[in-house]
Amino acid sequence: MEKIFQRFITTENSNRICEEMKQKTETFSSTKIVLIFIYLLTYLSIFLLIPIECKGAPNKGDFFTYEAREYITNGEGGYAGYDEEMKSSGRYEIVEVNGEEAVVHYTWAWTYTSDTEPTAHASRDDRITFSRITGEYISGFDLDENIPGRKNVWFWINPNVEIGERVKILDKEYEVTGTRVTVWSKYLPRTAIELTYSGTFHRDDDYGRFTATYTDKYYMDIESGYIIAERYYEHDEGYSEGYYSEFDWIFEFDTTDSSYDRNLDYLLFSGVYILLPLGVVGLVYGTYYLVRWAPRHVTTMNYSDLVIRRQKKGKPLPTLCGRTSQFFEPFLEDMVNKAHSAGDRVAVAVSNNYLIGIAIYHKDAKIGTILANDTDVTEHLRKYIGTKDFFSEVRHKPISPPSQLGVYGAFGYASYGYPKMPTADVDAYNIYETHKILVNESIQPEAYDTSIVRIMKKEDLPAVCELSKKVYKLKGEKWFNALLKHGDLGVVAILNGKIVGFAFATLVNEYARLHSLTVAPAYRSRGIGKELMRARLSLLSNLGATWAMVEIADWNLPSLRIATTFGFQPRGKMYVETIRTKRVKRDIVRR
Repeated sequence: MEKIFQRFITTENSNRICEEMKQKTETFSSTKIVLIFIYLLTYLSIFLLIPIECKGAPNKGDFFTYEAREYITNGEGGYAGYDEEMKSSGRYEIVEVNGEEAVVHYTWAWTYTSDTEPTAHASRDDRITFSRITGEYISGFDLDENIPGRKNVWFWINPNVEIGERVKILDKEYEVTGTRVTVWSKYLPRTAIELTYSGTFHRDDDYGRFTATYTDKYYMDIESGYIIAERYYEHDEGYSEGYYSEFDWIFEFDTTDSSYDRNLDYLLFSGVYILLPLGVVGLVYGTYYLVRWAPRHVTTMNYSDLVIRRQKKGKPLPTLCGRTSQFFEPFLEDMVNKAHSAGDRVAVAVSNNYLIGIAIYHKDAKIGTILANDTDVTEHLRKYIGTKDFFSEVRHKPISPPSQLGVYGAFGYASYGYPKMPTADVDAYNIYETHKILVNESIQPEAYDTSIVRIMKKEDLPAVCELSKKVYKLKGEKWFNALLKHGDLGVVAILNGKIVGFAFATLVNEYARLHSLTVAPAYRSRGIGKELMRARLSLLSNLGATWAMVEIADWNLPSLRIATTFGFQPRGKMYVETIRTKRVKRDIVRR
């Protein structure tokens, strides 16, 4: 709070006077020295009699608003189930300061309700005057009574107090029980000075004859001394209308707005409103994660001990048995490692420690890849990774045809949730599009134009991502970084200093998989796609590759022509299967 009173003497004045005295002492007579001493003593006496404003002295414009609630609860005997409540609100503001005196304008209103009395209302608009130094009322009417008479205001104290000190509030001496305690006021933890008063009294009034024990606590702002909250608790035991009765009388007062800070306990606030919610969210997510990704033991028509589980990063795949994929088995480990690096989800289906199926959900492309011949295995993997659309090597039927159901019969089929027996030509999923799998079993080095195509560098990735965004509407930063991290061969086509095309190839031993050939729309039909193909084949041949495969959508005739030109022949199909019953517009991007 800004100081109002000025001292009659400052440090500079004291130093000046002492210096003058020092200079004149040698020539002044003893009489003059005595006179000066008396003068200085008088001067200092006047100075000491001037009231010194305390830290946090009230100033004009200081204000607070409040809400309060007084109620009876926990009634027993004659007060069992009894309800009584009074709610109030108000505003106090210092509107005038005259030296030591402060004038407060206040307004308040309350509403009273109970089970036995009619609802009552009251309000008041008035002024009081109190001492800014001692806190005593000087004049006015407050708290429904004519206050003056050696009583102190209830809403302000001198904040320069210590634990154990006595502080007067109204007509009682409260003990300072804490100078930095935390009180919860209006759902916020506030740092405050705590003042406590406890006592016992006997009640003989409309409520009955009771012995009451109570504790009253005031919480004042540590800097200004103004009120933050009050907590009054009273327990009454006695008789009401001849019945033994008990009840609790509680009064809760909280400031709702103020000109002073009402300092927050930031540590507790952070713990309750930041760390605790984060902890709860973390606990919920952790529980969800454990349940969501817990291994699932399932039984299908062909496997009685199938386990669907997440393939953890860095863990080797289960033993391959030739039942997962016709074309991709050499690349499975590499595909899984790249998926983990890109943050994608990977799951496996295992039976007797053998890999029966594998599923990857590519988050950026929002599509899966599921390699499993068995429809039931495929469906369990699809649900596990959470995808609606996925690439697959086979066109899945609902389950084995009826002639192969064996002892399961129709009952066994129904037990898997299918409404009726399938026919042999029924498909389990709808189709978005189909891709050809083309294979070249004798890679030959091809001369390519090195003035256009070169090996991709890490510095090229921003431009590659931008081109990918332009063509496929997704940048794929994580995916492209994963490709280079795990040793994929990347090449770029450059015209006029600008990357206009790119392509990748995966090499595992002597097996290669070509993928992601992309040319900017404005530069197509210029032979750039062929140069990117030549470059990859040449580099792969030099690295020892003898066999290569590529997947191309059936509608992509230009890419199909390029592939066949370089000796690739159709050997299989990839299907984009979906559980959707209605076709939606979306871009299909192969990873």
